[in-house]
Amino acid sequence: MAFVPGYAHDLFISYAHVDDEPMGDAKEGWVSTLFRELRAKLSQKLGRTDAFDAWKDDGLSRNEGVTPQIMEAITSTALLVIVLSPGYLSSTWCLREKDSFLRHLRERRRPGSRVFVIERDEVERSQRPDSISDLIGHRFWTKDKIEDPAETLCEAGLNSTDLGYQEYFRRLNHLATDLKKELEALKAGGGQVLQRHTRPTVFLAESTDDVDNLRTDLLEYLDQLDIPVLPQTLYDREAEAFRDAMTTDLSHSKLFVQLLSGLRGRKAPGGSAGYPRLQYDIARARGAEILQWRDQRLDVDGVPDEDQRKLLREVTVRAEGVEDFKRYIKQRLLEEPKPVVVPKQGLRAIVFVDSDKDDWDLAIAIRDRLKALGVDVSLPVWDQAPDEVRLDLEANLKQCHALIVVYGKSTVSWVRQQLLGLYRKAIAQREEPLQALAVYQGPPENKPALHIDIQNLRLIDSTNVPSNEVDAMLREFISQLQII
Repeated sequence: MAFVPGYAHDLFISYAHVDDEPMGDAKEGWVSTLFRELRAKLSQKLGRTDAFDAWKDDGLSRNEGVTPQIMEAITSTALLVIVLSPGYLSSTWCLREKDSFLRHLRERRRPGSRVFVIERDEVERSQRPDSISDLIGHRFWTKDKIEDPAETLCEAGLNSTDLGYQEYFRRLNHLATDLKKELEALKAGGGQVLQRHTRPTVFLAESTDDVDNLRTDLLEYLDQLDIPVLPQTLYDREAEAFRDAMTTDLSHSKLFVQLLSGLRGRKAPGGSAGYPRLQYDIARARGAEILQWRDQRLDVDGVPDEDQRKLLREVTVRAEGVEDFKRYIKQRLLEEPKPVVVPKQGLRAIVFVDSDKDDWDLAIAIRDRLKALGVDVSLPVWDQAPDEVRLDLEANLKQCHALIVVYGKSTVSWVRQQLLGLYRKAIAQREEPLQALAVYQGPPENKPALHIDIQNLRLIDSTNVPSNEVDAMLREFISQLQII
């Protein structure tokens, strides 16, 4: 009996017979092993062994064509599960009967019915049928470098000494969890998927193969927190189409999250940069809140690609353990910031973060950190007439509770002029004294010293400093603030 009302079957497993030939010492084929383990894991998650009904299309997989019995099963199944591989795409039945079968695949895309793709092997997006070309698959293959051939996990059977053994079961658990959630949503909605998410959405960028496992871990973590994640489909690799699709998803996302490594990744069309850089540039142009991670043990200076080194040194990159990064994402999205002081009449302390145009990215990163610590932030404007820019600057300086001057790519003379010139003039006209003053120093390294000694001026140096230590310095800085 099916788990989802109105269907004869919950899952329809479609695969090519060639992918189920036993290899090595294995007594059964890869697909049969996967189906057996998936059935057991999904039964555990649903609570009993007979909780769901699955159709494994052995006849179709042996190139017997799309029989009436198989077509009936397809049209009465809640979820379609495809084991995607070169063998699947080149099978005789697919070439002969694909038009009728893909029509039902398209129907699987309507609300209340979905297609799940299990990637047994790497298949380029351009090689996939149009109806499933944009679906993000559950990857059961791995490779260390872009140029390496893909290796199917546990291809010769399940062996605990296999290097991919634990990864195989981790991905199997992720697949079973996704299937469980979709079946439960269908059941609760009477065969229609219900909208479950009310929490802010994360845009989780595509990653290079060497950190794809970490991306999967992060995806599972966000799923456990019931945080929706975009994108839900693969993007067209053509540059303009990729940019348009990503921009649309970013408009529905609160936070852009990216995992980085020393690899540049595949080269994006129309330029020399890889996809990690392209995604970052699109998010930055869109004005998205950006949060990036890299391993704190990574030797950035040793990264061979210059553009990737620059990306790894962006001020939005946190060099820390991945578990710390996960907790920070949770804090940013779900935990209410703790105000430094109890505000009067709903007011909060305001920090004015002033920067030159060259340090705008660094100013945005400082803004995001301060907001997470529970204070309001004002930034300068640069798109107005010079007199209006000056008046806005003076107004900010008069009304803010604390001031941070950004010193990254800006010249030392610009920072000195701000501190010694206009700031001192404007601060002298304040009704209340400025409660805190700091220079926030960021990349690049080896900049000229400011040689300024102003009473109570702090230096917050974030260059090559772990993210948690930078947060601690900012927390100490704003601890002085009070609403007067």
